[in-house]
Amino acid sequence: KHVSKLDMFEIRCLLQMFYALTYQKLTKSIPLHVIEEK
Repeated sequence: KHVSKLDMFEIRCLLQMFYALTYQKLTKSIPLHVIEEK
């Protein structure tokens, strides 16, 4: 199956949304003082 540029763009958008959500959960689970030390 040939993947069009639009399909690739949609997949990339979905991946970015997924990573953003998981990153938010990770940052919320980490105490604030740990983030400030870095």
